[in-house]
Amino acid sequence: TCTMEDIIASAERLRDEVKVLVEDDPLLTEWCDIDCCERFVRARPSSYDDARALLVKSIAWRKDTQPHIMECKQCNEDPLSHNMRIVGLDRDHNPVIYTCFSQALNRFSPEDSIRHLTRVTEDAMTLNKHQGGKKIIWVIDFDGFSFSDCNPRTAMLVLPLLDNYPDTLRAIFLVDAPMIFNGTYKVVAPLLPATTKEKVKFVSLKASQEEFSKFCDENTTQWMLDEMQENRERRKPPKQYWVGLSAAEKSEGGEEEDARGNHDPRGTSELLS
Repeated sequence: TCTMEDIIASAERLRDEVKVLVEDDPLLTEWCDIDCCERFVRARPSSYDDARALLVKSIAWRKDTQPHIMECKQCNEDPLSHNMRIVGLDRDHNPVIYTCFSQALNRFSPEDSIRHLTRVTEDAMTLNKHQGGKKIIWVIDFDGFSFSDCNPRTAMLVLPLLDNYPDTLRAIFLVDAPMIFNGTYKVVAPLLPATTKEKVKFVSLKASQEEFSKFCDENTTQWMLDEMQENRERRKPPKQYWVGLSAAEKSEGGEEEDARGNHDPRGTSELLS
């Protein structure tokens, strides 16, 4: 078993050894800091060589794909294409990412979905640097999930992507996952590292409050409950989740406020402040 001292020593060695691969790129040099190297060591605790190989591969991926400037072209054309976004922080200041199938209207291209996931994950990691977090919580709301979503290619593309963000997931909540998702999960589960599978939590909407509250404060937990309930009650017209209530709307108490109350679909008050 690796001690914290072992992890730090290996991370420092790793950073020194790969320095030559990133020193000509200021952004890569900033990314490949000691915290980054520690994540790769923790992801492969039994083999330093495996941790090094994983980091070298990820450096090559970052040089090739430039994820820090990657954009979701679908969402640029139609913001309703995808729904995944950062909506709050947990008690340890880790970003909470939420997505809902019924609110993502152009979600069926695996490649486009991966680009969107990459953009959101990059934003979450940048937020971690500012907020002091080290992990990510991912809430996947299966409301609206259908047979058309049962494309194992999407899951197979997610797995290598996550190799570039090792030891990052704190928890993955699968809310109201239907029976038809079981086949896809059975394909993916054997390929997940044991530490990742331990973080996957199947929960019902009814039981989600208790599970969320183990990681998040009351405000963030309530935001997710309100968001999921609203998504189930209001399908049409499509919700512009990137638009919050204006100060005028809040003060006038119009029809929109009556429907949405104080719930801001952009995220929690803590995140938006």
